[in-house]
Amino acid sequence: MRRCRPGWLLALARTVSVFSPFKDAVLWVRLPLAEQRITLEALATVIAARAAVAALPPAKLSRLVQRAMRSSAPRRGRGVPTNSCTLSSVRIAILRASARIPGASCLTQALAGWWLLRRRGIDSELRVGVNRGGEGLTAHAWLLVEGQVLLGGRDPEARYVPLG
Repeated sequence: MRRCRPGWLLALARTVSVFSPFKDAVLWVRLPLAEQRITLEALATVIAARAAVAALPPAKLSRLVQRAMRSSAPRRGRGVPTNSCTLSSVRIAILRASARIPGASCLTQALAGWWLLRRRGIDSELRVGVNRGGEGLTAHAWLLVEGQVLLGGRDPEARYVPLG
């Protein structure tokens, strides 16, 4: 049985630089096959989410985000017990992939994470919030799993008022 080492994965994600293809290739080869697979899946999902955010008309994008904002029933069954290894792997894979996609915003990352978790049968909830600060109105998206923030920073609800 494979041990979960999220600290090791996080350290690896931090060492990968956008501007060092050779270093990335060496680190890629050293990744376990399961991590390579989820990273490739995350890359494809982040690209799809980025394309959706960029290309969809605002009304269709709004419907997609509203669908993700509802506590969604996963594709497989009624919800699989969450596994911290799976959550950590999805989070790191999304962050790793997003670092390589220009314009991968918080909404792109949250949508991609929602799609990946949904494929694994894990309930998640996408949240969008607004903050009326000194520079005007700003928005932010984050992803929750069992009430805990998986993607979108630390404690976004302290800085943003959730919509819906």
